Amino acid sequence: MLGLILGLMLVNGSLPNAYSVADLSSGVTPLMLLGFIPIVGYQGSILPAFVAGVIGSKLEKKLRKTVPAVFDFMITPFLVLFVMLVLSLLVIGLLLHALENILLVIVEHALELPLGIGGLVVGFFWSIITLTGVHHIFNMLEISLLASTGFNPFNAILCMCGFSSAGVCLAISVKARKKEIRAIGPSATVSALLGIGEPALFGVILRYGMKPFLLSCSINGIAGMIAMLLGMKGTGNGITTIPGLLLYIYSPSQLAMYAALALATFASAFCLCWFFAVPPEVMEADSAKATKKEAPAPAPIPFPDVVGAVAQGTFVPMEEIPDPTFSQGVLGICCGINPEAGNVYSPMDGTISQLADTLHAVGIEAEGVELLIHVGIDTVEMKGDGFKSYVKEGQTVKKGDLLLTMDLKKIKAAGHPSIIMVAVTNSDDLASVEAAASGQLMPGDQLMRLKV
Repeated sequence: MLGLILGLMLVNGSLPNAYSVADLSSGVTPLMLLGFIPIVGYQGSILPAFVAGVIGSKLEKKLRKTVPAVFDFMITPFLVLFVMLVLSLLVIGLLLHALENILLVIVEHALELPLGIGGLVVGFFWSIITLTGVHHIFNMLEISLLASTGFNPFNAILCMCGFSSAGVCLAISVKARKKEIRAIGPSATVSALLGIGEPALFGVILRYGMKPFLLSCSINGIAGMIAMLLGMKGTGNGITTIPGLLLYIYSPSQLAMYAALALATFASAFCLCWFFAVPPEVMEADSAKATKKEAPAPAPIPFPDVVGAVAQGTFVPMEEIPDPTFSQGVLGICCGINPEAGNVYSPMDGTISQLADTLHAVGIEAEGVELLIHVGIDTVEMKGDGFKSYVKEGQTVKKGDLLLTMDLKKIKAAGHPSIIMVAVTNSDDLASVEAAASGQLMPGDQLMRLKV
């Protein structure tokens, strides 16, 4: 969710639209921060949002371990979005936009190479460029070529890439035995033939390995080289593959070359993929789903009238617990145990409803009862050091089962009280919850009595 929000912030309407800024006739200019840092939206690029998302996820994980749990929900999302938006607009976006411009210059010079080498290079790398979303910036190159010469040789290369992807996609979907690929493959092929290659690229070609993708890239390069050698060039931009025919009807020879090369590219991609590059995974038929006998529903866990002691130690009344969250009953009626040993046991039959990442707290649910066992005060700051869990979320436990162990010496060295709190977090839903212990306790001894 934070990644989605961050991406939307980068294309917010409050920022100058990237396409308008690129159009010199629009009169739209970047916002200038401190007089020299240009800030625009990133409607035409995916790299800034992608990199910001990756870095933001690392920052979020770091903050989750650092920010106290009680403030995490409020502070962590805000800090992630604030820090990453500032970095994206002032650093990441600027650097990656410069990288995109460098790539644009490289492609411009590649098109001028002799013997169609530019078409070979651009064609081979075009699908890779498309994966990153950087292909949008090449609209500027096509418009520049049209403005200076009236023709667009770049378009012919892109069109052949579309036919190649369609051929590879169709070969995989026709030869596949997996029902899902056979279902989506033909429609993805049609989309590719109409100029929308992402369904074929992401849904079929890249799904089960790199071999079909690299085959498609190789055919793209050869077809692009041939298009450059033949001098093919369109009269516009923005449309490719079958609709791209409209850009070549100005000349019978151009139209004939386009149709012949498109057919050859599509047929070559189909045949080569059919014989050499169909992933073995798609050739495996879907296994028939074994009929399973319905397992009998597990017997409901009965309401626990008595909650047992979770550890060996001394009973601590609720009002004497040195943590106001528990002593004031914020989390429900509770009591504590000053442990003399490091083992923590289940106080009732139930299901593990939650287990803290730092292993210092466990939630258990039974029929109508929700318990929280919290080991130590502020031990979340130990980040799991000194704790070991023997259960996992969703596991069913019996009264007396070992839940976790704790290192009392490490807790003391960290400066935290080791008292264990047992809270009935839904005590308001019960008729009564009262302490039923005093003095020394052994695991399983009566700790609290409950009435529904």
